[in-house]
Amino acid sequence: MHDAPAQNEPKLPDSKPSAWREVVDNPWVVLALLFLVMGFLGLPILWASRGFSRRAKVWLSLVVIVYTLALIGCTGAVLWWSYQSISKSFAPFRT
Repeated sequence: MHDAPAQNEPKLPDSKPSAWREVVDNPWVVLALLFLVMGFLGLPILWASRGFSRRAKVWLSLVVIVYTLALIGCTGAVLWWSYQSISKSFAPFRT
């Protein structure tokens, strides 16, 4: 009878990590995804990455959350300013 391989069995030396794993473990790619593309939606990728220590992941998570909320707040402020400007320009046409 053939036994199932142990879960902690080391990888064979000729096995290569998947392309996904190489991308996720690259700290620069993860930082670019977090700050330029995904914001806080990219936090699962950060936590799946082996390119950062646990302490770095905690700090980066906090920074990314604050950064994303600031971007959302700025977007809301621009939208509100735009709405106010458009409303003022149509004020003479109101009855």
